[in-house]
Amino acid sequence: MPGSSRGTVQSALFISVVLSVNLPLSTAATRPIPLPSYGEAVMRTLIALVVVVALLLIAAKVLPRWLRDRRAKPSGGPIEVVAAHPIEHRRTIYLVRVRGREYLVGSSEAGLHALSGGPVDGPGPTFAQVLASEKASAATVNDGRQA
Repeated sequence: MPGSSRGTVQSALFISVVLSVNLPLSTAATRPIPLPSYGEAVMRTLIALVVVVALLLIAAKVLPRWLRDRRAKPSGGPIEVVAAHPIEHRRTIYLVRVRGREYLVGSSEAGLHALSGGPVDGPGPTFAQVLASEKASAATVNDGRQA
């Protein structure tokens, strides 16, 4: 039978491989390696934890400085961002100075938008001042019509 001779050859080959392995005969080599005690394992874990926390603290201290230094620095050109004020997530208002004039610009997901039609030269007139000037101009127009 061809199947039985094949099985015999395989088992003979297996036995020869097992017998050719050099097994240590001394009992000292067959002893299991002693495991560290529970206290040693806890100490190793605590030391590893302290090292990881220390690395995280160092990274938290160093990375912001490193990232701040990598930001674009003002080039001294005609455009300068004077102030930035975040409104919401991804929405910010910028006060931008261009050749000595200040503009109000808003940024959002849709892009940049001019929020003021012209330069922002400082605080504008109060409501009372605008109302008084409108009354004065209306009075001048009415005086002209009556004459």
